[in-house]
Amino acid sequence: MRKKVKEFAVAMTAETTLDEIWSVCKTPEEIRYVLGQGERLLESAPRKKLSISLRVRAL
Repeated sequence: MRKKVKEFAVAMTAETTLDEIWSVCKTPEEIRYVLGQGERLLESAPRKKLSISLRVRAL
């Protein structure tokens, strides 16, 4: 794995766009690596409760 890709994966935030990922990654393996590292963002992201009106609309 290229050093640039590893550094990018560590520095990426929940607001990182797919365009940014595609601009750094050159192979499918690099893309899978970066997206896999993104799972840590989901685990650490604060969860927001949906309002009742949004929950009703979802149902």
